[in-house]
Order: sequence, then structure tokens, then C-alpha cells
Amino acid sequence: MLNNLEPFSHPPSKQEFAATFRVTSQISFWVQLALGSVSTVALLFASFSRNISNKTNNPGIRLGIFLAIISL
Repeated sequence: MLNNLEPFSHPPSKQEFAATFRVTSQISFWVQLALGSVSTVALLFASFSRNISNKTNNPGIRLGIFLAIISL
């Protein structure tokens, strides 16, 4: 059983590690960009769909939208 695992146990070379790291970093960049875009669109819908002239019973809405903008 241990002999079957022998070929897979060598550490990757620097080139293999760099190639894997490059692909992983590109994928994570595009995933993060897509998720940031989705949350930005959701925040824009939330902030522009509110009627500012009406007073709401929930005073935390302004703070929530402010903190969402700061977090983006």
C-alpha cells in the first residue's frame, strides 16, 4: 500500500509551485471581483430603492448602509 503512494510523495519543484500558485491567485481574484460586483449592485439597489423622505421606525438602516459602503 505504501509503495502505491511513493510517486505522489515528492515535494513540488519551484516551477510547479509557482504555476499552481499563479492559477490559484487568478481564480481567486476573479471570484473576489465577481462577489464584490454582486454586493455592490445589491447595495445600490438597497440604497436607491429607499424613500428618503419617509421616516422609518428603524434608525439602524442609515448606519447599516454606511457600514456596507465602508466595507466595500
